[in-house]
Amino acid sequence: MTLCAKLERSIATPLLMLVIGGCSINRAAEDGWVGEQQLRADSMLLSALRSTPIPWDAVNNAPTIETVNWATHRSSIVDGLQYRTAIFTPRPSTHVRLQRVVAMSSNDVRLVDDLEGWSAVVPRVPPRSRSEALSYCLEAYSFAGPKRHFEEPAVYRDSTWFDIAIPPPVEARSRVHPPRVEIDEATAQWRAILWIMEVGRGTRYECTIRSDPDLSLRLEAVDSILGMGYLAVP
Repeated sequence: MTLCAKLERSIATPLLMLVIGGCSINRAAEDGWVGEQQLRADSMLLSALRSTPIPWDAVNNAPTIETVNWATHRSSIVDGLQYRTAIFTPRPSTHVRLQRVVAMSSNDVRLVDDLEGWSAVVPRVPPRSRSEALSYCLEAYSFAGPKRHFEEPAVYRDSTWFDIAIPPPVEARSRVHPPRVEIDEATAQWRAILWIMEVGRGTRYECTIRSDPDLSLRLEAVDSILGMGYLAVP
């Protein structure tokens, strides 16, 4: 008997429709650990969305398997780690997005609310190169940063960046530069400075990665230029 069948036969009726909906989406993934962990993740995400402090009495819909936009993203820095994301737009609003994310592996499903929570699910091994350190920063930004939207960030690397977004004023372009990543050999602390394209602005972030005693990552906005970037979240 499959996991979905067991759940459908054993749980109470109010929750049954949630599980049936989840199973109809996820049966194909049940050959491995992903199916079982994804059901746990979806239930956790729905609970988190429903507990968001908004005026629910003014909302015409509710977070369900059918009304939430689901996606799964593979980690680029941790083998076997996946992010399960949930985005819900409460009607009649068209611009408000409620979004939550969990990190799931073969033996754990954990809600990620911030950078501290993200640091708890990544390996304790620090980055081994500049490119790996930058990948840590970008993944943390996408799934745990204050402006996360679960897509790969648009990082300024060269002037072609301005072909897909609103460029900054001419007088401000000299402030924008490709990522700079360095390591303090004495402390083994990585530091990256990078510009990321956001809605209505470009923001320069300082990303610091420490590994003593545990791995931790700090992401701080240190500069921004208004009037550039995206018109809306891509």
